[in-house]
Amino acid sequence: MNKVKAVVQFCHMSTNTLDIFNLLVSAGIDKDKAEPLARELVTRADAAEFATKSDIASLKVEIYKAAIGQAAFVVAVVGVLLAFTA
Repeated sequence: MNKVKAVVQFCHMSTNTLDIFNLLVSAGIDKDKAEPLARELVTRADAAEFATKSDIASLKVEIYKAAIGQAAFVVAVVGVLLAFTA
């Protein structure tokens, strides 16, 4: 049963985790220690790509600016249309 569990855990590793795992094992680290280490390394690398609060704040400002620009454009188009129909 332990072999089945090991195969299932092995299959759940991503390609990046598997690559790191294989590198760690080939460097001489025990497989039992290499697997959690590989998972942690990949998790930290993924976490580095998360948006920070300042990233989200900057995005909110950009969305607000775009919305104001769109509203101004719509008002200008309606004004032009009203001028031609009058």
